[in-house]
Amino acid sequence: MSKTDNKSLIVDIRNNKNPIKTHLYSKMNIPSMYNIKLWGNIKHKKELNNFTLYSIIRGNYRFEIAQTLLSRNVSIFDNNNNLILEFIDKFVNDKYFIRTIKRFEYHFINDKLICSINKKDTKFINNIEQDNIINENIITLDIETKSEKIADNDQLSVISCCNNNNLILEFLD
Repeated sequence: MSKTDNKSLIVDIRNNKNPIKTHLYSKMNIPSMYNIKLWGNIKHKKELNNFTLYSIIRGNYRFEIAQTLLSRNVSIFDNNNNLILEFIDKFVNDKYFIRTIKRFEYHFINDKLICSINKKDTKFINNIEQDNIINENIITLDIETKSEKIADNDQLSVISCCNNNNLILEFLD
């Protein structure tokens, strides 16, 4: 196998007649192409109302795929019919799809991995509790300036202050 610039993309050159781009996940090469016809030898294809079922053989693996216009669910089995991996491809358009494997998200554009996201659980962050008592012993101060374009300097024009219900404005000229 030869690696490309992107470490997650590998071109499978074992079959020189039909090289395919694959994405490396957990020591397994998964096809990274949008076009499912390039994934391997299609053994079965069955079209139903809103989706198509595929059974594809590539090497020692069998891909069972249920594809709709918006997504495809993929299950990968070994020669002993053991489930190895499941993932979902969501289609954004005919060149861009998002692959979700467990908590990982992989974004592909033109069959090339653009971005990978590892979703982390953030249980360690607690919700902030709101104070039931509001402290009204505060003062808000605002200073406004006016700019003179010709002299290129700012002049203080208004100072305002608010404490509880009292508003104090001081206009300066």
